[in-house]
Order: sequence, then structure tokens, then C-alpha cells
Amino acid sequence: MQLRLIAALCLATFFAFPALAEGETKTSPKMYMAMMRDAIERNWTPPDVAPARGVRIKVRLLLDRDGAITGTQTLEATGGDTVTREAVIASLIRAARLSSPFSGFPKENYEAWKVMDIGAFPD
Repeated sequence: MQLRLIAALCLATFFAFPALAEGETKTSPKMYMAMMRDAIERNWTPPDVAPARGVRIKVRLLLDRDGAITGTQTLEATGGDTVTREAVIASLIRAARLSSPFSGFPKENYEAWKVMDIGAFPD
């Protein structure tokens, strides 16, 4: 079973990441989200557990100015059983740490990307 991975800035809602719209720059928050999502997806192997459908996970990543993860916090873990939720959380955090440090985030815009929320849920 594959899970879909999404990333969002704090307080942002979970939506698909469209291509940059006219007037958006490569330093827009949507660009940071897409860069992070792509990096984590390359390193993510969701747990191969049947009850993962219906699991919804949201994890907060705290980043330093170099894009390295300095901390994580589980914000949401619903659906499935406890073992399945913990397996999805662990796999998501592992993929994020393997992807860290996230490059290409301009240090002058650190306030826009120092706290990122990522989520995982079944297709």
C-alpha cells in the first residue's frame, strides 16, 4: 500500500501543490513545501501494513538555518491501530531525517520555513 505524502507550513491546510502561479517566486512558501515534499518522498518507504488505510499522520519539523532538522513533534495520529500509526510516524520521521538538511531554502527567508508540518495519509 502506498501512502501519499504532503507538506505544509504551520497553519496552512493540506492541498495539492500546484506549479508556481504567475507572480510567485522561487522563494514562495509553496516552493519550499514542494521542495521538502519531493525530498522526503524520495526517501520514504511507508510501512507495508494492511491496516494503514485510514491512518492520518501529521508531524512538525523544526529546522535550523541550514535546513537540518533540530526536532520533531507528532501533531496528529488518527485511524488504524496504535502499532500501525507508530510505524507510519517512524517511517515519515526517518525519511525526513534522511532528507535533511533541506537545501535551497534561502536563509534570509528563514522565518517562512523554520517550522514545517508534514503529513501522510493513504491514497
